[in-house]
Amino acid sequence: MGAYTPRKLKEALCPALISAWSEVMIYFRYRASMVIGLITTPMWVLFFVLNFNLFLPAAYRAAVQRSLMWSFIFLEMFSEAIWNLGMSLRRMKEMGIIEHVIATGSLFLTLLGRLSRIITDTVIYGFYMILFFYIALGVDISIKSPVLFIVSAMMALASCFGFSSIFSSISYGRRNVAALINILQFPVMIASGIILPAWILPPQLKIIAVASPLTYPFDLMRSAATGEPTLLDFHLEFLLSLLSATFMLLLSKKFIDRVEKKEMKGEVPGTL
Repeated sequence: MGAYTPRKLKEALCPALISAWSEVMIYFRYRASMVIGLITTPMWVLFFVLNFNLFLPAAYRAAVQRSLMWSFIFLEMFSEAIWNLGMSLRRMKEMGIIEHVIATGSLFLTLLGRLSRIITDTVIYGFYMILFFYIALGVDISIKSPVLFIVSAMMALASCFGFSSIFSSISYGRRNVAALINILQFPVMIASGIILPAWILPPQLKIIAVASPLTYPFDLMRSAATGEPTLLDFHLEFLLSLLSATFMLLLSKKFIDRVEKKEMKGEVPGTL
């Protein structure tokens, strides 16, 4: 067996690198969509913030608005992941290129490369959201623990990738994937503490939150950013975040490898 050189490593990761580059290029190609998003986002933010302010005592508004700012950023990350990755295999199937992707590289690494678009979108809209909340509402935008925030963000991305890829591998043979995403995304975000902090959820939803692998990395991100308490003990939650991210990545690879095998054997219909 030959030595595992940097060149061989680069060749092995080539599908992910090509996918990452192409996704970023495609993302910036549709500038009109970006502009529309940047214009409409403040309107949605003001709609929700003003509704919260109607019922909140003045003493709690600053803390709630700060938490809400991060909720919008988390929502953007998960939403971009579920729509981009969740629809990825379906789009490949519709374009008739899924067999080509499998034949020329790894389907898993190709999907992994799509994280570049999710990261790009989250960073752009995240900075935009922070700037808007700071200028328009005077929200405290400091991050309590930057290192923990970055580490937990990486685990959250891994968990989002795993969840969305598993969904994509299960649903890609159906025509109504977009409808399924619409039905799925908001219940998942609510039950996983993405929209609201997990520790303030009602007891019934907390049971679901504890079982969700998405809960812990997002809960850690929120705690690292705002200093809010975590749902569980910090050290336990960090361990669970790491385990859930690793588990979701490994499980998603199993599901995607299963799609590869089925496609190569011709077991999956062209379009359902």
